[in-house]
Amino acid sequence: TMTIDADVPFPFVVGDTSFGPGQYVLRSFADGGAIEVRSENGTAAVLQAVESASVNKAPETSELIFKRYGDREFLSQVFMGGERIGVQLVQSKLEKELLGKGQKPIVHAHPARSFGAGRDRNSS
Repeated sequence: TMTIDADVPFPFVVGDTSFGPGQYVLRSFADGGAIEVRSENGTAAVLQAVESASVNKAPETSELIFKRYGDREFLSQVFMGGERIGVQLVQSKLEKELLGKGQKPIVHAHPARSFGAGRDRNSS
């Protein structure tokens, strides 16, 4: 299990679910087939299918990769610090529609904090 905390300062989309700016916890599961994105206060959550993704150079810190289409941000990939293998979220219908209309995304990374397997997070 991989757990990542992120403070996302802009609204974003995961699958068909929209999230506002705020603190989020992302958790992937041992089988690697899905990732859970949950707001820290528990008001919003979604489970999204993922595939394996890899990068040539492991990021020093954990990061979320977003794709921006106009004013819409889609969570695209998640990597743990020091790991070359991460996860790629399966594209939503909406994102496929935007791509189909010829929109080119701007890809950008956003830093996050990771908690390895077996390390508990203190919940307040």
